[in-house]
Amino acid sequence: TTTHKHSSKPSNLSSQTTSSNLGTHIGNKSPEQAWALPRPPWATIYYAIHENRIIPRWTSNVLLYRRFIDDIIGIWVCDTCPEHNNTLWAQFKADMQQWHGLEWEFSGLSQSCNYMDLTLTISGRTIQSTLFEKAQNLYLYLPPHSSHPRGPLQSLIFGNILRIHRLCSTPNEIQKHSRAFFRRLINRGHNSSTITPIFHKATHNARAYMQRTPDDHTHRQHTLQTKTDTTIFFHLKYHPQDPTARDIQQAWQTTIASPPNDVPLTQLTNVDGFSVPIQSLTIAYSRPLNLRNQFSVRNIENRGSQCPPTSLDTLTPPIFSSRHGS
Repeated sequence: TTTHKHSSKPSNLSSQTTSSNLGTHIGNKSPEQAWALPRPPWATIYYAIHENRIIPRWTSNVLLYRRFIDDIIGIWVCDTCPEHNNTLWAQFKADMQQWHGLEWEFSGLSQSCNYMDLTLTISGRTIQSTLFEKAQNLYLYLPPHSSHPRGPLQSLIFGNILRIHRLCSTPNEIQKHSRAFFRRLINRGHNSSTITPIFHKATHNARAYMQRTPDDHTHRQHTLQTKTDTTIFFHLKYHPQDPTARDIQQAWQTTIASPPNDVPLTQLTNVDGFSVPIQSLTIAYSRPLNLRNQFSVRNIENRGSQCPPTSLDTLTPPIFSSRHGS
Protein backbone atom coordinates (compact mmCIF):
# COMPACT_ATOMS: atom_id res chain seq x y z
CA THR A 1 0.00 0.00 0.00
CA THR A 2 1.34 3.38 -0.99
CA THR A 3 1.31 5.93 1.80
CA HIS A 4 1.92 9.66 1.76
CA LYS A 5 5.29 10.92 2.92
CA HIS A 6 5.42 13.95 5.14
CA SER A 7 8.36 16.08 6.19
CA SER A 8 8.90 16.88 9.82
CA LYS A 9 11.50 18.99 11.60
CA PRO A 10 12.23 18.29 15.26
CA SER A 11 14.09 21.46 16.09
CA ASN A 12 16.25 23.07 18.68
CA LEU A 13 17.60 21.47 21.79
CA SER A 14 17.32 23.40 25.02
CA SER A 15 20.67 25.09 25.40
CA GLN A 16 20.48 25.21 29.20
CA THR A 17 19.61 21.55 29.58
CA THR A 18 22.22 20.42 27.11
CA SER A 19 24.89 22.54 28.75
CA SER A 20 24.31 21.02 32.18
CA ASN A 21 24.24 17.44 30.89
CA LEU A 22 27.37 17.83 28.85
CA GLY A 23 29.10 19.35 31.83
CA THR A 24 28.21 16.25 33.85
CA HIS A 25 29.57 13.83 31.28
CA ILE A 26 32.63 15.79 30.15
CA GLY A 27 33.68 16.66 33.67
CA ASN A 28 33.98 19.83 35.67
CA LYS A 29 36.14 22.37 33.87
CA SER A 30 37.28 25.84 34.66
CA PRO A 31 35.78 28.65 32.52
CA GLU A 32 38.98 28.80 30.47
CA GLN A 33 38.94 25.04 29.82
CA ALA A 34 35.22 24.93 29.12
CA TRP A 35 35.55 27.62 26.47
CA ALA A 36 38.06 25.50 24.56
CA LEU A 37 35.97 22.30 24.52
CA PRO A 38 34.68 21.09 21.14
CA ARG A 39 31.11 21.31 22.31
CA PRO A 40 29.14 20.75 19.07
CA PRO A 41 30.97 17.46 18.34
CA TRP A 42 30.46 16.37 21.95
CA ALA A 43 26.74 17.17 21.71
CA THR A 44 26.46 15.31 18.41
CA ILE A 45 28.03 12.16 19.86
CA TYR A 46 26.09 12.50 23.11
CA TYR A 47 22.64 12.36 21.51
CA ALA A 48 23.77 9.85 18.83
CA ILE A 49 23.90 7.22 21.60
CA HIS A 50 20.15 7.66 22.05
CA GLU A 51 19.48 7.83 18.31
CA ASN A 52 21.22 4.51 17.71
CA ARG A 53 18.80 2.92 20.15
CA ILE A 54 15.47 4.38 19.07
CA ILE A 55 15.66 5.06 15.33
CA PRO A 56 15.91 1.33 14.38
CA ARG A 57 12.56 0.82 16.16
CA TRP A 58 10.85 3.21 13.77
CA THR A 59 12.15 2.07 10.38
CA SER A 60 8.61 1.39 9.14
CA ASN A 61 7.65 5.06 9.67
CA VAL A 62 10.89 7.03 9.53
CA LEU A 63 11.95 6.86 5.90
CA LEU A 64 14.67 9.52 6.33
CA TYR A 65 16.38 10.85 9.45
CA ARG A 66 19.23 13.37 9.39
CA ARG A 67 20.59 15.61 12.15
CA PHE A 68 23.10 18.46 12.19
CA ILE A 69 23.87 19.29 15.84
CA ASP A 70 20.45 20.51 17.01
CA ASP A 71 18.51 20.51 13.74
CA ILE A 72 16.79 17.35 12.51
CA ILE A 73 14.87 16.64 9.35
CA GLY A 74 12.92 13.48 8.64
CA ILE A 75 10.38 11.95 6.29
CA TRP A 76 7.52 10.24 8.07
CA VAL A 77 5.53 7.51 6.30
CA CYS A 78 1.97 7.89 7.51
CA ASP A 79 -0.18 4.97 8.56
CA THR A 80 -3.34 4.40 6.53
CA CYS A 81 -5.41 4.94 9.68
CA PRO A 82 -5.23 8.64 10.70
CA GLU A 83 -5.95 7.93 14.36
CA HIS A 84 -3.31 5.21 14.57
CA ASN A 85 -0.87 7.47 12.73
CA ASN A 86 -1.39 10.23 15.29
CA THR A 87 -0.70 7.72 18.07
CA LEU A 88 2.50 6.53 16.41
CA TRP A 89 3.66 10.11 15.83
CA ALA A 90 3.07 10.96 19.49
CA GLN A 91 4.98 7.86 20.60
CA PHE A 92 7.90 8.72 18.32
CA LYS A 93 8.10 12.25 19.74
CA ALA A 94 7.98 10.87 23.26
CA ASP A 95 10.84 8.47 22.48
CA MET A 96 12.94 11.35 21.19
CA GLN A 97 12.52 13.21 24.48
CA GLN A 98 13.66 10.32 26.70
CA TRP A 99 17.30 11.30 27.05
CA HIS A 100 18.38 12.96 30.30
CA GLY A 101 16.02 15.91 30.05
CA LEU A 102 16.87 17.07 26.52
CA GLU A 103 13.83 18.69 24.94
CA TRP A 104 12.98 18.86 21.25
CA GLU A 105 10.43 21.13 19.61
CA PHE A 106 8.65 19.41 16.74
CA SER A 107 6.96 21.00 13.78
CA GLY A 108 3.76 19.39 12.59
CA LEU A 109 3.65 16.84 9.79
CA SER A 110 3.29 18.73 6.53
CA GLN A 111 4.25 18.73 2.88
CA SER A 112 6.78 21.53 3.49
CA CYS A 113 9.33 22.43 6.17
CA ASN A 114 12.22 24.79 6.80
CA TYR A 115 15.55 23.11 7.51
CA MET A 116 18.75 25.08 8.03
CA ASP A 117 18.82 27.57 5.12
CA LEU A 118 16.39 25.59 2.94
CA THR A 119 12.66 25.31 2.48
CA LEU A 120 11.85 21.81 1.24
CA THR A 121 8.48 20.94 -0.29
CA ILE A 122 7.13 17.57 -1.43
CA SER A 123 5.57 18.09 -4.85
CA GLY A 124 4.21 14.90 -6.36
CA ARG A 125 7.11 12.47 -6.55
CA THR A 126 9.78 15.15 -6.28
CA ILE A 127 11.12 17.44 -3.57
CA GLN A 128 11.45 21.14 -4.45
CA SER A 129 13.95 23.34 -2.65
CA THR A 130 14.45 27.05 -2.24
CA LEU A 131 16.24 29.39 0.18
CA PHE A 132 14.88 29.92 3.66
CA GLU A 133 15.65 33.38 5.04
CA LYS A 134 14.62 34.56 8.46
CA ALA A 135 12.44 37.65 8.64
CA GLN A 136 14.85 39.18 11.18
CA ASN A 137 17.81 39.01 8.78
CA LEU A 138 19.14 42.54 8.23
CA TYR A 139 21.45 41.59 5.32
CA LEU A 140 24.27 43.82 6.59
CA TYR A 141 26.61 43.37 3.64
CA LEU A 142 29.78 45.45 3.46
CA PRO A 143 28.89 48.99 2.32
CA PRO A 144 30.86 50.47 -0.59
CA HIS A 145 32.65 53.01 1.62
CA SER A 146 34.09 50.29 3.86
CA SER A 147 37.88 50.05 3.82
CA HIS A 148 38.14 46.74 1.98
CA PRO A 149 39.77 45.71 -1.30
CA ARG A 150 37.56 45.05 -4.33
CA GLY A 151 37.93 41.30 -4.02
CA PRO A 152 35.45 40.68 -1.15
CA LEU A 153 32.56 42.30 -3.07
CA GLN A 154 33.17 40.11 -6.11
CA SER A 155 33.60 37.03 -3.92
CA LEU A 156 30.37 37.84 -2.07
CA ILE A 157 28.37 38.11 -5.30
CA PHE A 158 29.96 35.07 -6.96
CA GLY A 159 29.53 32.95 -3.84
CA ASN A 160 25.92 33.88 -3.13
CA ILE A 161 24.79 33.57 -6.76
CA LEU A 162 26.36 30.10 -6.88
CA ARG A 163 24.64 29.23 -3.59
CA ILE A 164 21.28 30.34 -5.03
CA HIS A 165 21.74 28.20 -8.15
CA ARG A 166 22.74 25.15 -6.11
CA LEU A 167 19.97 25.35 -3.51
CA CYS A 168 17.00 26.52 -5.60
CA SER A 169 15.45 23.83 -7.77
CA THR A 170 13.42 26.00 -10.16
CA PRO A 171 14.40 28.91 -12.47
CA ASN A 172 11.71 31.13 -10.95
CA GLU A 173 13.16 30.73 -7.45
CA ILE A 174 16.69 31.38 -8.75
CA GLN A 175 15.54 34.59 -10.42
CA LYS A 176 13.54 35.71 -7.36
CA HIS A 177 16.42 35.29 -4.91
CA SER A 178 19.00 36.75 -7.31
CA ARG A 179 16.91 39.90 -7.74
CA ALA A 180 16.36 40.16 -3.97
CA PHE A 181 20.13 39.86 -3.42
CA PHE A 182 20.73 42.61 -5.98
CA ARG A 183 18.21 44.94 -4.28
CA ARG A 184 19.77 44.37 -0.88
CA LEU A 185 23.20 45.39 -2.16
CA ILE A 186 21.67 48.52 -3.70
CA ASN A 187 20.03 49.28 -0.34
CA ARG A 188 23.47 49.04 1.28
CA GLY A 189 24.71 51.81 -1.00
CA HIS A 190 26.30 49.92 -3.90
CA ASN A 191 25.97 51.38 -7.38
CA SER A 192 23.94 49.45 -9.95
CA SER A 193 26.46 50.17 -12.72
CA THR A 194 29.23 48.69 -10.54
CA ILE A 195 27.61 45.46 -9.43
CA THR A 196 25.55 44.61 -12.57
CA PRO A 197 28.59 43.37 -14.57
CA ILE A 198 29.69 41.29 -11.57
CA PHE A 199 26.20 39.74 -11.37
CA HIS A 200 26.35 38.82 -15.07
CA LYS A 201 29.75 37.14 -14.62
CA ALA A 202 28.59 35.40 -11.43
CA THR A 203 25.48 34.04 -13.15
CA HIS A 204 27.54 32.73 -16.08
CA ASN A 205 29.95 31.11 -13.60
CA ALA A 206 27.10 29.49 -11.64
CA ARG A 207 25.45 28.07 -14.75
CA ALA A 208 28.77 26.65 -15.94
CA TYR A 209 29.34 25.11 -12.50
CA MET A 210 25.93 23.40 -12.53
CA GLN A 211 26.68 21.80 -15.89
CA ARG A 212 29.96 20.20 -14.81
CA THR A 213 30.19 16.48 -14.17
CA PRO A 214 31.71 15.00 -11.01
CA ASP A 215 34.83 14.19 -13.03
CA ASP A 216 35.06 17.85 -14.08
CA HIS A 217 34.95 18.96 -10.45
CA THR A 218 37.64 16.44 -9.49
CA HIS A 219 39.88 17.62 -12.32
CA ARG A 220 39.44 21.28 -11.39
CA GLN A 221 40.23 20.56 -7.74
CA HIS A 222 43.40 18.78 -8.80
CA THR A 223 44.34 21.71 -11.03
CA LEU A 224 43.76 24.21 -8.22
CA GLN A 225 45.85 22.10 -5.84
CA THR A 226 48.68 21.97 -8.37
CA LYS A 227 48.47 25.74 -8.82
CA THR A 228 48.60 26.25 -5.06
CA ASP A 229 51.79 24.18 -4.89
CA THR A 230 53.49 26.62 -7.28
CA THR A 231 52.14 29.82 -5.72
CA ILE A 232 53.60 32.04 -3.02
CA PHE A 233 51.41 34.23 -0.84
CA PHE A 234 52.16 37.83 0.03
CA HIS A 235 50.30 38.59 3.29
CA LEU A 236 49.47 42.26 3.56
CA LYS A 237 47.22 44.36 5.79
CA TYR A 238 44.91 46.31 3.56
CA HIS A 239 45.06 50.10 3.42
CA PRO A 240 43.23 52.08 0.73
CA GLN A 241 46.26 54.33 0.14
CA ASP A 242 48.66 51.46 -0.47
CA PRO A 243 49.64 50.42 -4.02
CA THR A 244 46.86 48.41 -5.64
CA ALA A 245 47.04 44.66 -6.09
CA ARG A 246 47.54 45.24 -9.81
CA ASP A 247 50.55 47.47 -9.12
CA ILE A 248 52.06 44.84 -6.83
CA GLN A 249 51.51 42.09 -9.39
CA GLN A 250 53.14 44.21 -12.08
CA ALA A 251 56.14 44.87 -9.84
CA TRP A 252 56.39 41.14 -9.16
CA GLN A 253 56.40 40.33 -12.87
CA THR A 254 58.92 43.00 -13.91
CA THR A 255 61.40 42.56 -11.04
CA ILE A 256 61.20 38.90 -10.01
CA ALA A 257 59.06 36.59 -12.13
CA SER A 258 60.09 37.73 -15.60
CA PRO A 259 62.39 40.77 -15.51
CA PRO A 260 63.31 42.37 -18.87
CA ASN A 261 66.59 41.19 -20.37
CA ASP A 262 67.08 38.65 -17.59
CA VAL A 263 66.40 34.98 -16.84
CA PRO A 264 62.82 34.23 -15.70
CA LEU A 265 62.42 32.98 -12.16
CA THR A 266 61.18 29.53 -13.22
CA GLN A 267 64.39 28.95 -15.24
CA LEU A 268 66.72 29.61 -12.32
CA THR A 269 68.26 26.67 -10.48
CA ASN A 270 69.82 26.24 -7.07
CA VAL A 271 73.23 24.77 -6.26
CA ASP A 272 71.80 21.25 -6.58
CA GLY A 273 70.37 21.93 -10.02
CA PHE A 274 66.70 22.09 -9.02
CA SER A 275 64.60 24.73 -10.74
CA VAL A 276 62.48 27.23 -8.85
CA PRO A 277 58.85 25.93 -8.78
CA ILE A 278 57.26 29.33 -8.08
CA GLN A 279 55.03 30.42 -10.96
CA SER A 280 52.65 32.96 -9.46
CA LEU A 281 52.07 35.39 -6.62
CA THR A 282 48.83 35.70 -4.64
CA ILE A 283 48.24 38.79 -2.51
CA ALA A 284 46.46 37.71 0.67
CA TYR A 285 44.89 40.77 2.28
CA SER A 286 43.93 40.95 5.93
CA ARG A 287 42.18 43.79 7.69
CA PRO A 288 43.51 45.86 10.58
CA LEU A 289 42.03 45.29 14.02
CA ASN A 290 38.63 46.90 14.49
CA LEU A 291 36.94 48.12 17.67
CA ARG A 292 35.50 44.70 18.38
CA ASN A 293 38.95 43.14 18.23
CA GLN A 294 40.32 45.81 20.53
CA PHE A 295 37.63 45.63 23.22
CA SER A 296 36.26 42.06 23.01
CA VAL A 297 38.54 39.65 24.87
CA ARG A 298 39.10 36.36 23.05
CA ASN A 299 42.43 35.22 24.48
CA ILE A 300 41.44 34.46 28.05
CA GLU A 301 44.95 33.72 29.27
CA ASN A 302 46.15 37.21 28.32
CA ARG A 303 43.21 39.18 29.68
CA GLY A 304 45.30 41.04 32.23
CA SER A 305 44.08 42.70 35.39
CA GLN A 306 42.84 45.77 33.50
CA CYS A 307 39.95 43.85 31.97
CA PRO A 308 36.60 44.02 33.81
CA PRO A 309 35.25 40.77 35.29
CA THR A 310 33.49 38.69 32.68
CA SER A 311 30.75 36.16 33.38
CA LEU A 312 30.93 32.56 32.25
CA ASP A 313 28.08 33.19 29.82
CA THR A 314 30.23 35.77 28.06
CA LEU A 315 33.35 33.62 27.93
CA THR A 316 31.64 30.41 26.90
CA PRO A 317 29.76 30.43 23.59
CA PRO A 318 26.45 28.55 23.75
CA ILE A 319 26.53 24.94 22.66
CA PHE A 320 23.54 25.48 20.43
CA SER A 321 22.17 28.63 18.90
CA SER A 322 18.69 27.44 19.67
CA ARG A 323 15.61 28.42 21.62
CA HIS A 324 14.44 26.57 24.71
CA GLY A 325 12.10 23.69 24.30
CA SER A 326 8.63 23.82 25.69
